[in-house]
Amino acid sequence: MVSSLCSSECEKELSKNVEFIGNDVLQIFSPDAVHCQLACTQHHLCQFFSFFQSDWIKDNRKFHCYLRKTQENKPTKINAENGVTSGYALRSCGKPGEPCWSVVYKDVVFNGSDYSTLFTDSYKNCQITCNKDLSCMFFTYHTEDYNIADQSQIKNCFLKHNREKCHSNPHDDGISGFPNRHCGLPTGCIQERFENIDFNGYDLHSLRLDDVQQCEDTCTADPFCQFYTYAYKSIANPYYRSPSLI
Repeated sequence: MVSSLCSSECEKELSKNVEFIGNDVLQIFSPDAVHCQLACTQHHLCQFFSFFQSDWIKDNRKFHCYLRKTQENKPTKINAENGVTSGYALRSCGKPGEPCWSVVYKDVVFNGSDYSTLFTDSYKNCQITCNKDLSCMFFTYHTEDYNIADQSQIKNCFLKHNREKCHSNPHDDGISGFPNRHCGLPTGCIQERFENIDFNGYDLHSLRLDDVQQCEDTCTADPFCQFYTYAYKSIANPYYRSPSLI
């Protein structure tokens, strides 16, 4: 049984095999109902939503997320529909703290809102980087098999903010997700060093240091440093000779 709640009440439960009918605010691709509910919660006009699951068979609307509203603040009608999950925005549930979204979505990219791009060797390290940066609200990682003309974007980690623009699209070998810093899980530590790789970013300092370890220690001690590049004396590019970039 589905109750017809007004948007002023807090209703966290998802209703399976029903569609909430109303006026469409926005239609986006979502990997699951949880992401669809997040999109509804973050959109100021959305009161409730309906998500068409992978087992939806009537038409080609699989993974479509419909953000909806009505003048009455509740669905005008509730239809029984196999393969559809519906629910309400969570804005009325108060603000107990940042939500925990530990799910990682494979073959999905989150569009837009990039504020930082860097190389990481795996999506797990991309998520760890997102965890450590308090500005990061979600991320997308391009695996080594990601099909893109610009090969420099392979194994790139895109840190993103502004959840109101957290729309997703299907894309093979893209991996997307959210920081799990609020989930009570270990945030992780990236200990690997990557030979013959330059991490692109905004340089804080350019220093002459004796070796890689000293460069790493300097970055670790600097609260603003997230990653570093150490250039050996043998490097041909004059831009990188001698100074270490952090």
